[in-house]
Amino acid sequence: KQASHAPSSAPTGVPRRTVKRRVGVWVPHSGYMWSTLRALLELLLELLFGGGPLPPSRLTVVTKLDKPRLAAARGAFVDGAVRADGSCGAAVFYSAGHELNTHGRLTLPAGAPADSNLAELAALAHCLLRHPRGEPLAVFSDSMHALRCAQAAAESGGGGRGRGRRRVSDQTQDGRWGGIVLLIQLLLRLRRGRTAFFKVQAHKGNRSNEIADALAQKGAGGDGSPLPLPAFSGGGPPSAVRRRLAACRWALSYLLAHPPEEQ
Repeated sequence: KQASHAPSSAPTGVPRRTVKRRVGVWVPHSGYMWSTLRALLELLLELLFGGGPLPPSRLTVVTKLDKPRLAAARGAFVDGAVRADGSCGAAVFYSAGHELNTHGRLTLPAGAPADSNLAELAALAHCLLRHPRGEPLAVFSDSMHALRCAQAAAESGGGGRGRGRRRVSDQTQDGRWGGIVLLIQLLLRLRRGRTAFFKVQAHKGNRSNEIADALAQKGAGGDGSPLPLPAFSGGGPPSAVRRRLAACRWALSYLLAHPPEEQ
């Protein structure tokens, strides 16, 4: 008999509606177990066979955007901010009242640096994590570093191969944000809708970009909902295995939140 709710002894992270009681032990509902196995299989297939550069039909990066196209831009504007006290904020802004708008202070684990590049990458990752997997996505950012990481990671393929290999290796081996770059790489390859990145100039009068910047600043000050730092592999000596595991955990959560039925 399915329980109406899970008590405090239910496994952490398992949705309450998916828990059954069997001989005094709480186990996941079969539907949840099937969804998890399906997501694990999809992630494994991507890791093993997902190499090769993404075609333009899946990913484009535009580093120069003329004023008429910028004025008509519609999509997600992402930004990160770091305050003098070391607190970091991130923001994703589509339009006024959009359900996918988000901003807040990044919860930095021990060992995570207060770095503007880290905040920009975190904002980009949160945008990819929240956007429906099968829908087209246009991302606007004033961080060339974040866009280069996304482009190089996509060009490298699933295993760090291809013409972007050296650039990806440099970024994924960086202990400050290597895990986030790996996560962005996986999310871009797991998405089914087309993704387009556009570079915008900071503080040049684009209203949506200015709003994203202001929201990131407010988020760093404590406004909005706290945002976890995606795929941070922890402090200590750099570990490629730890970074990849952290990215895979977040990618698996993404697949569970965006099942194939959503595409």
